[in-house]
Amino acid sequence: SAPRRPGPQACGSSSAMAETDSFAKGDVVYTWNQETQALDKEGVVNEVLEESRAVGDGELPVGSVGVSSIDGLQTLWIRPEHAGVVLKKKHPVPEVCASPSAQDATPKLQEERPPTPQLRPGDKVVARRDFDATNAMLGSWLSSSLTSSPIAKGAKGVLEEIDAKGDATVNFEGSWHRTTVSKDKLSFLELQDTRHKRDKATPSASSTCPPRYAKGDEVHVWEPDAGRWRTDGVVAEIVDEARSDGGVAVPAGSVRVSFQRGNDVWLTPKQLRKELRRADSAEAASGLTSPRIGSQPILGSTVSSCAGGVGPHYEIGAFEKGERVHLFHLARKEWETDAVISDVLEQPVQTETIEIPAGSVIASCCNGAESHTVMPALFDSMLRK
Repeated sequence: SAPRRPGPQACGSSSAMAETDSFAKGDVVYTWNQETQALDKEGVVNEVLEESRAVGDGELPVGSVGVSSIDGLQTLWIRPEHAGVVLKKKHPVPEVCASPSAQDATPKLQEERPPTPQLRPGDKVVARRDFDATNAMLGSWLSSSLTSSPIAKGAKGVLEEIDAKGDATVNFEGSWHRTTVSKDKLSFLELQDTRHKRDKATPSASSTCPPRYAKGDEVHVWEPDAGRWRTDGVVAEIVDEARSDGGVAVPAGSVRVSFQRGNDVWLTPKQLRKELRRADSAEAASGLTSPRIGSQPILGSTVSSCAGGVGPHYEIGAFEKGERVHLFHLARKEWETDAVISDVLEQPVQTETIEIPAGSVIASCCNGAESHTVMPALFDSMLRK
């Protein structure tokens, strides 16, 4: 007898089961719109819980779906038992019960969302639309808190690195934050223009020898403990392949610097951007006296002009815990008059990027909503009694 074919009921039950299990991070979806009483409010899935999570007095179960609004300002959590009612994909796959060959012949729907660009560290990027990102300032690294900040369409910056999760760190022009752009929002970035697009002559992210340094170059090396640049360095070696030196792993692209006095030092490719500069560079000629975060100097004429030029001079120990001060807010470019010194660092603190020297202060402002670390080199520019 002829083989039995699955009926509509079998196909329908399979579809219903997939209704609650088929959402993934990055999916463009529709959620329930109270105004129109329809599933027409567009959003993007930013997370699907793999384990339960406590939220307020309740708990979100495994399988709950987090949907961010298109502007990135709000996140709506939908429990798995409600997903089939108040959530649907923007481009659902047509329900077809057919043989594998027939399914292969089904036309694939085109995704309307811009594809995520293949970006690499060092790329100059621009925001193609407004979106929300996550910032971490020096104070935030110490308190392990993050702040959310809108990125405007047209904002330009340099992509510094992409972590194991696929999230990118971007240095946006005029920003004093380390900005994290999550993997699901990388599609909101694109290369600035064709002049900056990569070609075969452009070093890739895995390039070894940085083109700006060569053996014999006279260089300056940042000394965190002393809080100054050491100016008698000479590039002694550039490593083409990863190796070990005295039991210490030395990655490819590292630079060994020797001095007129004292021991040689190794700087990894990640350190080169912040702790090494050519003796004949514009930065050295300008007399900058502190390290850089990415391509942005922490100290220099930019900060001084924003903060109002020449003012009082403060040394280490000038500020005490609990003292009320005025703090210059680098992002808003204005003085916060309600700041309080919440802590004074007695010992240096090593962050993932730089070492914050002893004597630095942590100032809170905006009724304690924000916390900023100010290093001694920035006292004159950012603090007033």
